Amino acid sequence: MTTVTELRKAGKLKEAWELANSQLEKNPNDIWVKRDLAWVYYEYLKQYASVQTFTQFNKIINKLLVLQLPEEENILYETVGWQFVKIVNNICRQGNIDYSKINTLFEHCKSLYFQQPSDLYSAILKNFHKAYKNNHQKYIEFVDWWDLDNLQEKDFQKEHYDGQDIAALADQVYCAYAKHLLPFKNIYQETIFDKEKAENFLPKLEEIAAKHPNYQYISYYQAKILLALGNNENMLSALLPFARKKKNDFWVWDILADAFYEDKEKVFACYCKGLLCPADEKMTTKLREKVIPFFLERQLFNEAKAEVDTIIRIKKANEHKIPVQISSYQNTQWYQGANANQHNRSIYRQFATSAEDILFGNLAEEVVIIENINSDKKIVNIITQNSERLFFKYDKFLKNPQIGKTYKIRFTQKEINAPSKVATLSEYQDTKLTDSYIKEFSGKINIPKNKNFGFVDDIFINPQLFQKYDLTTGDYVTGKAIQTIDKKTGKPTWKVFSLSKNH
Repeated sequence: MTTVTELRKAGKLKEAWELANSQLEKNPNDIWVKRDLAWVYYEYLKQYASVQTFTQFNKIINKLLVLQLPEEENILYETVGWQFVKIVNNICRQGNIDYSKINTLFEHCKSLYFQQPSDLYSAILKNFHKAYKNNHQKYIEFVDWWDLDNLQEKDFQKEHYDGQDIAALADQVYCAYAKHLLPFKNIYQETIFDKEKAENFLPKLEEIAAKHPNYQYISYYQAKILLALGNNENMLSALLPFARKKKNDFWVWDILADAFYEDKEKVFACYCKGLLCPADEKMTTKLREKVIPFFLERQLFNEAKAEVDTIIRIKKANEHKIPVQISSYQNTQWYQGANANQHNRSIYRQFATSAEDILFGNLAEEVVIIENINSDKKIVNIITQNSERLFFKYDKFLKNPQIGKTYKIRFTQKEINAPSKVATLSEYQDTKLTDSYIKEFSGKINIPKNKNFGFVDDIFINPQLFQKYDLTTGDYVTGKAIQTIDKKTGKPTWKVFSLSKNH
């Protein structure tokens, strides 16, 4: 007699179905009969795992659930689970996601038994993440059900696809979940914010940020949640490391401004700094709207009008609605009497100077003096106020560095045998350092016999200077030298960096 399994493997699914059902009617509690029928259902699921045959897929799942198979049926549940992954993925590819279908599949998942953690369970998360990432309520519900403690080690690693790096699944999900925890307005314009859930999630975000510092946006969402909870002090400690890395992104400064809402000067500085950052201009209109009242308070009407005109131009170019407030500005006396600047970058720079102090204010400033310049490699050697001798790449901070000039610097990292990392640099006159390391001299040059170098007292005049100034014995010169370390002896010596020949 032909068995259900034989019929199924031969592709005779209708006959297998009929035989299995007849056997189930006779033996409704026989686990072997249920298994045979379940595997027939699985074969149908493979056929129906597409958007076009969703109705049939759903009917088969309902029949499978009626069998009430025990959770020990690991192989069956895993194979069925992969069909869920397939059909969810197919639905996501349709563009406009049919949430009624996704919700139905999610409800079925709750009744099935999947090994946790496992590759299948991670794949289910990955695909429902795609499906629900723009659906606030269902995303939270799904991730809570899935439980992020079930993430596998490899879920925390970047993926590589088609020659590109893709953010780790854990990175994507933690960010999306945190985003959906932030306050939002429902259709009745009521603010919805589950403070308890947000507070409970913060330690997990903090842990992930510490373990995976390469996850760029975890600290951002951590800061946003803290800001929503009204915890500005802790928000800054969470956001600042992230903001330092992303300081060239305009929206970072928008968030920092929110943290300092009580300090108008800092808010304005942040807005100006944000508008100096490179960005797609259509992304900056909200920030431009925010900066206009600050210009008006300062009676900078030309600058305010420039922002209004820029916003209108951008909105029209992209066929977007012009905000009512922006349109109303055009009817005001100040607007009609103003002459708009071509752009406001110079005024941004003027008021943005204090913004970077927000990022690096917790780093102490140190006074340094430039000891040597390698213009080919764009490196300067410096001496700090604590007599440390360091070097760093200067091209981001200085156009024309000069030996003997003093500056204030904030270091994010000091290195002896590698370039130190500099956060901020500003000009600063410091007579203490110059008095300690700069020596002015004058006198006649003494040249040893048959040599192309010489001395003025203990100041060494190198061959390059001899050639440049065409020096001979007895020439009277004046100049400046900086104290440096002789590489051969390791002892302090004087190096001339400025010289003039008196005729």
